[in-house]
Amino acid sequence: MRRSTILAFLAGIAILLAACEQDGELRVRNRTASDVWISVDNSEPRQLAAETNWSAYYGSDRSVTVSYNGNYVFANTVTREVKKNLVSTVDINPDGGAIRLINDGEVTLSEVYVSEAGDPNWGMDDLSGFLLPGENTLWTVTEGTWDIKAVDVDYGTHYIYGQTVSSNTTLELLFSAFGKEGQDRKHSAARNTKTQGKTSRRIHDGKAL
Repeated sequence: MRRSTILAFLAGIAILLAACEQDGELRVRNRTASDVWISVDNSEPRQLAAETNWSAYYGSDRSVTVSYNGNYVFANTVTREVKKNLVSTVDINPDGGAIRLINDGEVTLSEVYVSEAGDPNWGMDDLSGFLLPGENTLWTVTEGTWDIKAVDVDYGTHYIYGQTVSSNTTLELLFSAFGKEGQDRKHSAARNTKTQGKTSRRIHDGKAL
């Protein structure tokens, strides 16, 4: 009788311990003021709104890879060890700002160059496709001062200089605020200045974000 009582007691303890054991939690926290897109172990990306969290739960210990990018975040990948009864957190903090170009004109833009103010060269075309009248597009850039050149489908060239971008914010630019061709300050500066390394700046060029 005593033995069966002890066995029943031990079985009760085992059930209680099993009930107390919880799944491991992966918690992703968007600490930026805009949307981010996350992918866990190469899954389909999901959108995470500004200042919100998302969690996944695992019944066994494992290593998890989280990839992410966003309007104020450069693309990155991190790995976390998720263990039962514990929370593993990935904080996504802003590491840049954004420039949004709004085409409020009547001409389609075919090229856009986004260049650091201290760089005498324009670099490569940063526009994917065309920017039609009424459309807008956005680039993620590091905090600092930027120059932008736009070329329309009629080969007209337009400039705006010295635009300051702060971290975790979007600078909105109207195409109508750009100056006309013949005002390319970088062209003359490049004659007397060595080419500088350009800062990695663009995550995506997406219309109507």
